[in-house]
Amino acid sequence: MDTQQKIDAIIEQNKKLENELHRIEAELLEQEHRPFKLFWNFYKRKNDWGNQNDPRFIAVTKAIIWRFFASPTTIAIASGGIIGILTLFFLYRQDNHLENQNKLLKNQNIIIELQNQKFDLQNKRIEQQTYLTEASRRSSQMFIMGEVLSDLTSELESRSNTTRTLSNSLIGRINGLTLSMKPYRYLSGDSLIATSLSPERAQLLISLVESKIDSLHIVDFIFEKSNFNYSDLNEVVFNDVILTKANLAFSDLRNASIFSSNMSRTKLENASLFNANIVMSYLDSVNLKETNLDEVHFGATRLRGIDLENHALFGVQFEYCTLDGSNLNGAKFDNVLFLETSIKHSDLRGAILKDCNIATPEFLDLSHSNISGTNFSGTNISNIILDSTLVNRPDWFIYQRDSLGVEGIDRIIYDYKIVDAPKNKYFEDYIIVKDY
Repeated sequence: MDTQQKIDAIIEQNKKLENELHRIEAELLEQEHRPFKLFWNFYKRKNDWGNQNDPRFIAVTKAIIWRFFASPTTIAIASGGIIGILTLFFLYRQDNHLENQNKLLKNQNIIIELQNQKFDLQNKRIEQQTYLTEASRRSSQMFIMGEVLSDLTSELESRSNTTRTLSNSLIGRINGLTLSMKPYRYLSGDSLIATSLSPERAQLLISLVESKIDSLHIVDFIFEKSNFNYSDLNEVVFNDVILTKANLAFSDLRNASIFSSNMSRTKLENASLFNANIVMSYLDSVNLKETNLDEVHFGATRLRGIDLENHALFGVQFEYCTLDGSNLNGAKFDNVLFLETSIKHSDLRGAILKDCNIATPEFLDLSHSNISGTNFSGTNISNIILDSTLVNRPDWFIYQRDSLGVEGIDRIIYDYKIVDAPKNKYFEDYIIVKDY
């Protein structure tokens, strides 16, 4: 082999080695994944490679495409981004749908509320119409009552009727009329009254008591047999009338003014005397259970033997009153005024006199009453008379002072002492007596 052939063989071998080096370098460049190095290889070294067919240039291009467009990380990021965008899009659409749905529901609720208001108004109007129909029907009773009162006037004005009594037939008509005058709800302003009442019974009662029928006659033959409960006597004025044994249970006597009248043994259960003014009258042996007595003013009134067991009274005023022999067991007196009032021989066991005012220098006389368990918290008892009052413990004074903080107890301790009660004579073991 001559020298030229050897040179050509070496050149050919060098080209093969150079191509092999380019191939190996291309493989290494294709495996490159660092972004900065990839861009540097692509922009800075492509001039050294000469053309785009150089395997190294092709390798760098493939590496860039794989790194930024086809790598798992890129695909994951791209997929996550697409999914995120789609998710946001659908969430946005869903929010729009929910918002529109909420608007529709709100509008529907408004429509339902308006519809309910219309139904309520319609029911109210139907109810009012029903009671108006009832009231219209009762107008016929007013015609009958007019006839009864006309006959009553004729009988009382008769010269032969010197006793001012009524005939049996007229008494029967009056008693029957009170039974037919049923209580009902009627319109007061634009609304119905809260509870059923009978204005007709009230009108008949007022006419009867103002007619000055013989007192024994009206009690025995009318009040004991007639029914005046649920009477609408709001703001009524009674002056020198007889209401003994009248049945006024569940009646409305709010703001009533009663002067010099006899209401002994009148039935007042569940009636309302709120803010009534009762002066110089008699309410002996009246059952006042469940009767609203709040803010009633009793002046110079006798209430002997009344029943206020477990009753609650607020803001009541007792001035120069007598409540002797009454059942006040468990009664609650809150902010009640006692001015020269007597509650002797009464049962006050477990009663509460909270923040009451026993006007100075007047007194509250509890002589011979049972005050076992009575709580005078917040009340100054220095002006209370406790002669022969029964208690259930020998340390009653100390208990009221130290445990309940009752004011004025020191004067009571100075004036009184507690001794054993005579056996088999009293319900309690101890009695308060004067300490002379």
